[in-house]
Amino acid sequence: MHGGTLSISGPTILGTGPRPREHCEVERGFLSFLLHALEVIPSRIIMLGQPTRPQLLVYSDAATRPEGLRVGFLICERGQPSICSVYDVPESVVATWKLRKQYIGQGELLAGPLCAATCAEKLRDRDLTWYVDNVSAVASLIKGSSPQADSSALALVAALTLASLSCRVWVEYIDTHQHPADRLSRDGYDDEYVKKQVSAGEWSPFQPVVRWSDIANYDLAAPNAHLQRWGARLTTP
Repeated sequence: MHGGTLSISGPTILGTGPRPREHCEVERGFLSFLLHALEVIPSRIIMLGQPTRPQLLVYSDAATRPEGLRVGFLICERGQPSICSVYDVPESVVATWKLRKQYIGQGELLAGPLCAATCAEKLRDRDLTWYVDNVSAVASLIKGSSPQADSSALALVAALTLASLSCRVWVEYIDTHQHPADRLSRDGYDDEYVKKQVSAGEWSPFQPVVRWSDIANYDLAAPNAHLQRWGARLTTP
């Protein structure tokens, strides 16, 4: 089981002492979700020794530009050209988050479900080492939650989508200056280094159409419906 999928003890169920009735109802919903998750998410078999599943490296990054928030990611597999993608996040998606001066952290978390939604067959049944250059995002992705409700929802969505693909994920921090996806999130395919990699056949652009409503419209109070929708869509051959 993906550890982050079960880490849904967000702000609404933290703390001790008497609880208002409405909080108890929310907690019942979370417990119901856990039961449902155990039924629909594939079991994990942990092998001790040499890796038995294909290994992928995933680099993702987000950047705030004058035109808005951009997310870029790179999927690397030995012996094959790396898949690179660049997406400008619609304002309608950003508007669903808490008002902030910048949304780098949210963009970093959004990369998980965005990558899963566009590259499901590439990620399915793989072991992933996922590199992110934002410490807060790394912590949220590992735990599957965050103290901020909108970030917690994004982290949970990332855990749900990757678990639905039966991915085993190790999230690791990487310095920005060593991060290849940093160029994708800033200048996209106009970056000179990116152009060289694509021209040499090292990187292969991959830009499927994104159904942003599947990624952004998420209600923490109704995790079952979200898991059912993603599970049905991502696990169907």
